[in-house]
Amino acid sequence: MNIRISLIARRFLPLFILLTCGAVCPLSAALQPASLFQDGMVLQRDKPIAIWGSDLPNTIISIQLGEGLFETLSDENGYWQLSTTPMKASFEPLKMHIRGSSEVTLTDILIGEVWIASGQSNMVWTIQRSEDTEFEVNGNDFPAIREFLVARTVAETQQDSVNGKWLQATADNIANFSAVAHYFARDLQAVEKVPVGIILTAWGGTRIEAWMSPASLQEDTFSHTLKNWQQVLADYPENHARHLEQRQAWQAERDSARQENRPFSRPAPRPPLGPGSPQTPSGLYHSMIHPLSPFTIRGFLWYQGESNVSQADEYHARFSRMIEDWRLLWKDETLPFYWVQLSSFRANDPHASAWAFLREAQTQTLILAHTGQALCYDIGDAFDIHPQNKRTLGRRLARIALNQIHGHDFEWQGPEASSIQRDDSAYHIHFAYAEGGLRTTDATLQGFQLAGPDRVFHNASATIEGSSVIVKSPLVVEPVAVRFGWTNVIPAKLYNQSWLPALPFRSDDWTE
Repeated sequence: MNIRISLIARRFLPLFILLTCGAVCPLSAALQPASLFQDGMVLQRDKPIAIWGSDLPNTIISIQLGEGLFETLSDENGYWQLSTTPMKASFEPLKMHIRGSSEVTLTDILIGEVWIASGQSNMVWTIQRSEDTEFEVNGNDFPAIREFLVARTVAETQQDSVNGKWLQATADNIANFSAVAHYFARDLQAVEKVPVGIILTAWGGTRIEAWMSPASLQEDTFSHTLKNWQQVLADYPENHARHLEQRQAWQAERDSARQENRPFSRPAPRPPLGPGSPQTPSGLYHSMIHPLSPFTIRGFLWYQGESNVSQADEYHARFSRMIEDWRLLWKDETLPFYWVQLSSFRANDPHASAWAFLREAQTQTLILAHTGQALCYDIGDAFDIHPQNKRTLGRRLARIALNQIHGHDFEWQGPEASSIQRDDSAYHIHFAYAEGGLRTTDATLQGFQLAGPDRVFHNASATIEGSSVIVKSPLVVEPVAVRFGWTNVIPAKLYNQSWLPALPFRSDDWTE
């Protein structure tokens, strides 16, 4: 609600409220913008900008941002919120002056693109732990790329604020920036010529249930998650006591090895799940997602799934519901949501397919509108769950945004099987998004498998013919199913002319 009042009333009303309130009003009720509104922040261009905070009840709030002046009134609880008119991107630092019962001035504000980056450790993974660390840390400054790192916290109920600080991607800070999100921002900035802000809210090792809303988890489809968690809490006292005993035994063994100068490498026993765990259902939604809304953003980036591999059959439903949760929280069902498909991993069991089924669940989620998926199995590390080449991955995510949102003619989808036909003992597979033909960096194209009526898959030979692949195997004379990239570690190097990798697929619907 906008309010027009005289200059005199606007000037003296806050003072009148303070004088009449006296000692009854707590000091903490003074004007306070929401925690994301700080010096050095980036605000979203070309959209009404939501600004909110708290003050004394029924207080006129006046905000000047650039040349715009906006007003509202705090409610009976002191909460206030308004939206500005859309603003164009600008590298010129702006000030935000907020006046209520007191005054707050924020400086060095840029207008550009704002993205929320979330997930588990691969999203947290920093530039200093990735490839080309020395060059990136010592040779580049990007003061108009900024990151707000949300402090890791768990909550049982919905929170309204977060701890963190906006930092520039300069030599003093860039080493600890999210590598994936930063490289995404770099390409976005290079093409769109705008500042970019990243709100990083992620926690290594977390399952998707921690990021879902409590309303979703109470639905019948997911209710067993809450029942299982209640059992975890009930078992915690006993498991905690057992852990303390195991920890003491481990420490004694470690100390003895040190005294006798013997090597000791056994890891410490992990503490059991329990109260305050980051795996708490909705625990991170409450503390690390809910407080960010309704901060105006362009969209979401997501890199998670490793911790849910053992429940791949449930991931599509959970992931889809989480995306809907977040869009509902922002009251915008069109907010773009782009994610990273799981990379190659588990070299100790490279022919198993648990990770393939999780990748399939991620791909199925593309049925939701305004979504996109970047692949990285070709740049992964079979022995390391954290691929080091985050630069290529960030660029692939940026291609999606630049094409889908900003209309640039960047190819962002890799080859995708559009037609699968059996011809006697061979399969003929035609790929979409492969204009100009397929290509490979290997002497022999790998990653294809055939199975006969016995449902036993065998590695097959594959030959590229334009935008198609012919798949055969002397071990399968009567094939009934074909798969591509359906193992934990995907050895394939199959690309289109833009060097985007082909999407894993299968023609069967078997459970193994």
